[in-house]
Amino acid sequence: MSRSVAARVSATVAAIGAVAATLLATGGPAAAADPAATGTVTVSVPLSVEAALAKAGLAEVPGSPASVGYDNTNRAVTESFPVTAGTAKVSTLTGHLDLAGKLLIVNFTNGKCVTFTSVVFDLFRDQITAVPNGSASPVVLFDTIGTRHAGTAGTTNTFTASAVQVHAAGASYLDAALGTSYFVAGQNAGSFSSSWQFTG
Repeated sequence: MSRSVAARVSATVAAIGAVAATLLATGGPAAAADPAATGTVTVSVPLSVEAALAKAGLAEVPGSPASVGYDNTNRAVTESFPVTAGTAKVSTLTGHLDLAGKLLIVNFTNGKCVTFTSVVFDLFRDQITAVPNGSASPVVLFDTIGTRHAGTAGTTNTFTASAVQVHAAGASYLDAALGTSYFVAGQNAGSFSSSWQFTG
């Protein structure tokens, strides 16, 4: 990808992030049954993926307190969600993490958009789920695949996956909600990293 294209993608993401910050409220509280935790889950989206989305008239950006950034070394847009609670254990690769923030996906060609809340990373199923606006049921949006690493350092847990792909259910929902045929199962969505520790 040329520097000019990369610059345009970065500028577009930054602009959308600024707009989304005014549109999206802080994510709701984590489930009371889950122990409190702190940390971060980050999906790094390559500029090539962002460019393909932009070419299709699409964009996605996290809402506060989740944040969007740019990794110049790996030429990727980073979307980071704070961990608020969960049960995830790297020793057994079980449990889940409750994440704060929202995810907004927009189709600029027809003005349709969808906002996801209650974002959860399921360590056991290697999946990221979220609840779309107007629904009470979560949708499986992404799978974490590829090379995975899990470990602990003191009280901090870490889990990474070399790839994130669009789940079939997520692709179907997004295409229907946004009036597009862009999303397909297995589509590259970036890479995954997380770290957390329990505080409760």
